[in-house]
Amino acid sequence: MSIVATLLDKARTRRGVPTDMALAERLGRSRAVVSEWRAGKSYPDEDLICALAEMAGDDPGEWLLAIKAVRTDGRAGKVWAALAQRLGTATAVLLCAIGIGFATPAKSSEINGLARVGAVGHSGVCILCH
Repeated sequence: MSIVATLLDKARTRRGVPTDMALAERLGRSRAVVSEWRAGKSYPDEDLICALAEMAGDDPGEWLLAIKAVRTDGRAGKVWAALAQRLGTATAVLLCAIGIGFATPAKSSEINGLARVGAVGHSGVCILCH
């Protein structure tokens, strides 16, 4: 599951929005665009990330940071992820739980109790706890 799919599901659940189509209408976007976000083929812009986070009842800053860390490759991505870890355990847990695909596999013993990689049913790797 992509990080944006997690945010979409949380926003829908919290606001009682039954379908991605209904969510798309609320956001003024097409169902196809929301499907691309869900599949990780594209990402909502930062204003929409904030709106979705608020719908989910979460801090928009944590979601902006988490999505930026996922979207950014290489050394910069690791810096964004490290910043997320310093700023809050909630973001670190979110990033670990969804199993961000970075270059270094994490072992559960390296995660220091924050979350298990693959905790939501996906194997992955995590640079935050390494």
